[in-house]
Amino acid sequence: NFCDDDGSLPTVELDQLNPESVGKLYRFIRERGHCVSESPTVWDDKEQSDVPLMSLGDPCAWLHQGRIDSFHCCFGGISKGDTSIPDLGIFVFKDCVQIDFRMGREWNPTNVDAFFRLLADLKALAPEARIKSAESEGLMDEASFLRALRLYSGEDGRTIA
Repeated sequence: NFCDDDGSLPTVELDQLNPESVGKLYRFIRERGHCVSESPTVWDDKEQSDVPLMSLGDPCAWLHQGRIDSFHCCFGGISKGDTSIPDLGIFVFKDCVQIDFRMGREWNPTNVDAFFRLLADLKALAPEARIKSAESEGLMDEASFLRALRLYSGEDGRTIA
């Protein structure tokens, strides 16, 4: 159920990623949307200062070099075909990418379909990814979510090698 906003941020996790795939997934989202977070920054361990996230050409390279830690940014304007997907939060770690979203009235069957097609695209970009509910704030009904996702990818996110 995407339509009832209970205040949570259900989160889908693509884990078991190699560094190249982490970068591919982040760039895929960034190229298809625009940052809607208010001035997101990351801490640059080398310079000991905050750096605007969107000023970094390749923040995933900095992440894997240990120059910055994991980072989060919300993206809007992402669409699949002619269908706009509500804002998505992207949390990038060294070996996984988490996608969170706010449930509510802006979701409908058409953009839920577009969201699942986006997830299938991300899985195709990173075939080693295992898709699951994030441990921090996961999905309300992970089993149903993964069953639905299987219709788009033909695979169960939990058992993908």
